[in-house]
Parts: sequence; structure tokens; C-alpha cells
Amino acid sequence: ARIYGFVGSRADVVLVNSTWTKNHIDALWRISHRVFIVYPPCNTKEFSTHSLLVSSEKNRSIVSIAQFRPEKNHRLQLEAFQRFTRSLPGHKQGTVELILVGSCRNKADSDRVDDLRQLADELGVG
Repeated sequence: ARIYGFVGSRADVVLVNSTWTKNHIDALWRISHRVFIVYPPCNTKEFSTHSLLVSSEKNRSIVSIAQFRPEKNHRLQLEAFQRFTRSLPGHKQGTVELILVGSCRNKADSDRVDDLRQLADELGVG
């Protein structure tokens, strides 16, 4: 770990792909002024060609994959999903589900999952 920190701290520029990784590198290498976040690209144009409101009666799933960490804001996903489902025509309500998939690092993350389950029930999307 000592060699890793020494070598890393000598970098002129460091590119990372998330705030978590930036904070991790900042803490280890102490060169925050040379660490920049470059978020991975995502072609959202392709997504727009796929409608959730298809004419068939097939149910649809929205899957979110991320560790259950505070910065992932799963609560916001549940609230947005509730708004989305309420905006659907009556006959389409109940045909879409949100599935949250991820891991927990510790008890705080496990407790967060329990809180999210309770919130999903309160919002009527559980």
C-alpha cells in the first residue's frame, strides 16, 4: 500500500470514473488538484427508441445495479419510479417494476436496504 501511494502521488493527472473513486484516490494520494472525474459515456439516444409503453400486455422491468451506498441515492430512484408509475394510463399501472440490485459493504448499507424496502412499501411500489 505504501508503494501504491508513493507511485500514485507522482502522477501528473489522474482520471477516475466516479466521485467515490475520486475521494478514494484523494485520500490515498493527496493530489486532489490533479484528479478529475470523467463519467463513462452512455448513448441515451439508443434508449429513446425503446418505449416502456408498448401495446402488448407484457410486464416490463427497470433494473438498477449499484452498491447500496448513500451517494447512489436509491431513495430518489424509488420516488421517481413512483411518479413515473402514477403517470401511466390506468391499464398500464402495475405493468412496470423497479428492481434494485447491489451489494452491501457493512451494517449501515444493510440498514439502508431495510429502509428502502420500507419506503418502497410506503410509496406503494414495493
